[in-house]
Amino acid sequence: VNHMGDSVHLELEDIYKIIDQCANNRLMTFFIGNGSEPTVNPQLLKVVEYACLRIPDVVLFTNGSRLTKDLSEQLINLGISRINISLDAASKESYLKIRKKSNLEVVEKNIHDLVALKNKHSRPLVRVSFCSQPDNKHEKSRFIEKWKNVVDSVEIQNLHIFKNMNKLQIINDFHEQKMIN
Repeated sequence: VNHMGDSVHLELEDIYKIIDQCANNRLMTFFIGNGSEPTVNPQLLKVVEYACLRIPDVVLFTNGSRLTKDLSEQLINLGISRINISLDAASKESYLKIRKKSNLEVVEKNIHDLVALKNKHSRPLVRVSFCSQPDNKHEKSRFIEKWKNVVDSVEIQNLHIFKNMNKLQIINDFHEQKMIN
């Protein structure tokens, strides 16, 4: 899945080729969904299964909205080593401003169910993250307190707005570039 929409997915064969290339080059960690929502991909479990057989550390990045207890159990059984959930809020009000479509109560229940399964199976590591921005920065301390004794790690990030991105020249052809030492 990429930022072009929920229905845009790489073909499973192409994903397997990428995983094979990573494994053949002894890549130790493979991220799934960093920057997109992987749980909307109907092939997610096949991708996780294949990656876990080839690469030692497979990490799933998700917003947690579709991370049901059943899906969490399946991911654990396939060998997922880490699950990172982007929350960005400690209250329903801030969550709605930032995440718009999701329900914080559902996501928090999903996380607590995942943690219960993690405690039962001794894996995966569970991380929640908070990207500090104008609509939620007042909740940063509350977010840390809420999760620090629940999950394995709490990550605080800062939003960076790149105002001049449209002024950068697009490189259309890599072959026109020179490689120098």
